[in-house]
Amino acid sequence: RMPELCCAVALGQTERINELVGHRLTVAEIFKENTKELEGTIIESQKNYPHSENTYWTWVMSLDTSKVEWSTFRRRFIANNGDPFYGAWQLTYLEPMFKNFAFLGRENFINERTLKSYTPGICQIADNLQPTLMQFKTNYWSLEEAEKNAKCLNKTIKSFL
Repeated sequence: RMPELCCAVALGQTERINELVGHRLTVAEIFKENTKELEGTIIESQKNYPHSENTYWTWVMSLDTSKVEWSTFRRRFIANNGDPFYGAWQLTYLEPMFKNFAFLGRENFINERTLKSYTPGICQIADNLQPTLMQFKTNYWSLEEAEKNAKCLNKTIKSFL
């Protein structure tokens, strides 16, 4: 069951879905415009494919961490007056639940033998990509704030070139 208040909020957001998603698309476009000249330097922004639609929960880019350490980039971005951004979540097969064998009754699906396969390296692309991802929020309700952060991002990237 969902509490009535949560249901009312969810219903209100559902009724405004086009407006809310449209705003995220606008913010993502601001980030894209402010970084497009820098693609392929130390950053690559998220790719969008034909016949797919991105609603931009966040605007994502990867950082070439062989050239700039992720935490160093984040500190400089914040020092340049950017809002803190997020890293990517843990890869599912490396979550503590797998490491600690705490499956809450799901042992029929995963056992001691199969657990050994949940180690770094089984999805090399994901293992390499995950620690490079930076997720910038797209729910700035002020487009001026979004623009400020996008300009901070541009400035931060350029400072490492």
